[in-house]
Amino acid sequence: MDYSPAPRDLRRVEIHIGPLCNNKCVFCVSSQARDDRDPWARAETVKRELEHFRAQGCGAVGFLGGEPTVYPWIEECVAHAKKIGYERIALCTNGTRFSDADFCRRLVENGMSRVTISAHSHRPEVEDGMITLVPGNLEKKIAGIRNLMKLRAQGLLKDNVSLNPVLCRPTMKSMEEYLAFYCSLGIEDVRFNFIWPEGAVGEDPAWVPRFSEAMPYILRAILRNEKRPGLHLTFGGVPKCALAGAGLSDRLREHIAEKYLDEATNDPDNDVSVVSGADPGLRPPTRFVWQEMKRNMLKTRGEGCRDCRHYERCEGIWKTYVKLYGFDEFVPVRRAKSAETPRAAPEPSWLEAERYHRSLGKASKLLVVDATTRCNQECAFCFERHLHFTRPDMTIEEVRSLAEDAKAQGFACVTFIGGEITLVPWLCEAVSYIRGLGLRVGVTTNGVLLSSPRFCERLMRAGPTHVEISLLADNAGDDFRLSGLSGGFAMRMGALERIAALRRLNPAGEDFLLAINIVVNSVNAPRLYQLAALLEGRGVDRVSFKMLEITPDLKDRSLAPSPAVIAESLLPAMGRLEAAGIDFFFDRIPLCAVPERFRGHQLPREAAAGAGFSYGRSRPGERFDFATFSREEPPRSAKCAACGLRDVCSQPQQEYLNLFGDSDLRPAAAG
Repeated sequence: MDYSPAPRDLRRVEIHIGPLCNNKCVFCVSSQARDDRDPWARAETVKRELEHFRAQGCGAVGFLGGEPTVYPWIEECVAHAKKIGYERIALCTNGTRFSDADFCRRLVENGMSRVTISAHSHRPEVEDGMITLVPGNLEKKIAGIRNLMKLRAQGLLKDNVSLNPVLCRPTMKSMEEYLAFYCSLGIEDVRFNFIWPEGAVGEDPAWVPRFSEAMPYILRAILRNEKRPGLHLTFGGVPKCALAGAGLSDRLREHIAEKYLDEATNDPDNDVSVVSGADPGLRPPTRFVWQEMKRNMLKTRGEGCRDCRHYERCEGIWKTYVKLYGFDEFVPVRRAKSAETPRAAPEPSWLEAERYHRSLGKASKLLVVDATTRCNQECAFCFERHLHFTRPDMTIEEVRSLAEDAKAQGFACVTFIGGEITLVPWLCEAVSYIRGLGLRVGVTTNGVLLSSPRFCERLMRAGPTHVEISLLADNAGDDFRLSGLSGGFAMRMGALERIAALRRLNPAGEDFLLAINIVVNSVNAPRLYQLAALLEGRGVDRVSFKMLEITPDLKDRSLAPSPAVIAESLLPAMGRLEAAGIDFFFDRIPLCAVPERFRGHQLPREAAAGAGFSYGRSRPGERFDFATFSREEPPRSAKCAACGLRDVCSQPQQEYLNLFGDSDLRPAAAG
């Protein structure tokens, strides 16, 4: 199928000229026993169908198979379509015959104006060895694409060349590489179609992934495209509700759903004619509307789908997919409720204030707003994992009220935390409103969604005075191990790049601070120097090193770093930051693990008190001082008790002493 909308909304027909093919794709729904079926349709039959649908008002035609390029009369039928007035003439093909440059040119001269090629991978071991089962196939497809690009460069092929790969388990993890490769050849239009569980691979999970498994890779491809516009990228067969578990903000989710997944736009209704090689009098062409057949016969929807805001524009799920995996993945995206609909009563909660006092450069009262427990990561060391998705987000009305109250009580700065704060839909509006009150305002985030150019620009234009991004590691492998989010490292790096590029748009101007928060753990501790080096030249103003906290949520205690490892790693890392002119401080790391020359960069104990009152989505009006929620206990270590730095040191948690003992501690002499 040629899935790209015809120009000027031309009515379109697809003519299936027979099932014969020169490939043997394992997931082809026409491949089973195809050589025992009808031979090719007669040219006269195809021409009559062209004339019939032209009289019905069709201005665009696509030829399907099997493989239309090996149809003996394809050039004759293309020429006839042009002769009777079709404005757009497309072939949906595996592309291998286009490796013959003369054949390409003849079809173009006869009237072909568009080609859609089914190239499923950029790697021969996948394309040839697993999918088409024809050695050397990929090489021919690439040669064909190059020939078509040359014709396009000459002003021919006015309706372009597109790719139509099947998204299946063997290809889903390499979509970014696929796009980079084929875009380098000049491709500007790609439609990934989620595999239809039919035929030989219909019930094989080795070929058919769950949507929940594929969605992280789909989102990575989408975010890549958002950062590098110019490619028309869409996805077929992926329901919009599959985005529900991706941890996106409502606005970003709706943007992605409409731009990339909306089949009502990307796959408009078109007629299909399946012509037979038998005598037309005995077996007339089968005519139907493909989209209606999908909706009414091949796909299904669940009981709750009618409550989904996308119901009217959604085709549903392949019935064969539901047979394989069921409906459990699909949660309807609820329709917007009226403003009068009462919200559920907020649940009690507590929050820990981040100690920004020193990093903000002034002794100001800081209000920390814990606005959501939702998160798009599963960080291995998160101390609030038990809270994720447990209570409703704060509303913009509640945030405005808190900000106004904070100003009246002398707070000078508001900082948003979570969960993941960029998931709330009102963040940019809230930042702008709080700045309008004359307060400083910050955002503490994992940075993933800030890799989106549009969202990042909106946030920077709102005017935050500081953005702090939690950086987990200096490489993708360690980042994934710690965050549980595939592609998270690349998105964090993209966020730093975006913020640096958009910094000039921020009304805060020179007051804006880009900060990095590093939770020091056993995975990243040996590579702190590499982390510091990674930040050079990226517009970072400040880095904070915070000791991993051992809480009941920390299931893997091997993530806790020993003081000896920290002591060995901090000196080169801090030295690298100092040489680069990047400010830094550390928190909760024992002073004896820090090189003496850098001990003045410790966040002082009184910074917690400087945080002042903190609010969360708790009982209306509830507020408290961070110090009242301090969970620190005096450690039971004779070395710490005798240390001359004990009064100023962030002494190790008792849990660290239980794990490592105190043999690595190096107490300073008293006095």
